[in-house]
Amino acid sequence: MCGRFTLLRDKVDCRQFGLDLQFSQLPHYNIAPRDQVTLIRNDHQRECVTASWGLVPGWLKDLSRAQINARADTIAEKPMFRHAFRQRRCLIPADGYFEWQSLPDRKQPWYIRKRDKSLMAFAGIWERYHASDDVFYDSCAIITTTANPLTAKVHDRMPVILQPEHYKTWLSADSDPASCQTLLQPLSPELLQLWPVSTYVNNPAHKGPQCIEAIAG
Repeated sequence: MCGRFTLLRDKVDCRQFGLDLQFSQLPHYNIAPRDQVTLIRNDHQRECVTASWGLVPGWLKDLSRAQINARADTIAEKPMFRHAFRQRRCLIPADGYFEWQSLPDRKQPWYIRKRDKSLMAFAGIWERYHASDDVFYDSCAIITTTANPLTAKVHDRMPVILQPEHYKTWLSADSDPASCQTLLQPLSPELLQLWPVSTYVNNPAHKGPQCIEAIAG
């Protein structure tokens, strides 16, 4: 799964996503479920917006059932995700993500990022929930797949990290969902690096640089 991630840079260049814009932000060291996250999508036109992390389809009555992750192998069939997968795909920029390794006496958090420190783009889906006729909000989920050999030592799942050559296909409303599903593969392990971090990150209220500082493994 993917339960926390980061967006550390204070300026995000969206030209790689087909948008001629940059946006400034405070660095986010510990993005947690229900936080507002940045995403790139096509909603009549390509745009950069924010949404709540935790997918809420319009028909959902129990909002506590919001889902932060969708499995790549079942996304096309599950009612919670299938309509968004067909019609409302998005990219979620990140610099890295956290995963927790189950050990006999504890869970050890690890931080995982691209070896060249370049911006990641998680494959995502989004929905719009209408609380009333004139009140609505957007939400999203990150798609996960089987871990690659590097990250599998920490957890058996990882977020789908799309390569730039796949962004156009993923975002296009004209793309065949079956073709999009073939993109939902683990990123090559040679492109990633990881290190153990302190359990400081376990608390979603902790948002500082200590979240990603390496500790002795």
